[in-house]
Amino acid sequence: MVALRKAVGRDVAEVRGIAERAFEVHVPEIGRRPAPMDADYAGAVARGEVILASSPGIDGFAVSRVEGARVLLETVRYRRRPRDGA
Repeated sequence: MVALRKAVGRDVAEVRGIAERAFEVHVPEIGRRPAPMDADYAGAVARGEVILASSPGIDGFAVSRVEGARVLLETVRYRRRPRDGA
């Protein structure tokens, strides 16, 4: 079962690693690092903007923030794991 929780400081390195692996495939296509690879995840975690999906390790994350009357969903990424029996 997947649980959702707010990220804390000790999660920053793993969130950054998931983003690196998820977006690195796009570097050759666009000729530079996509913005989520260099995002300030430590700051986003400190501001309470990062939610984790875990079961029990970190499976993915979402970064969102409130801007006025709107919620901006900035980044959603997950870690690919082999399925049982696959």
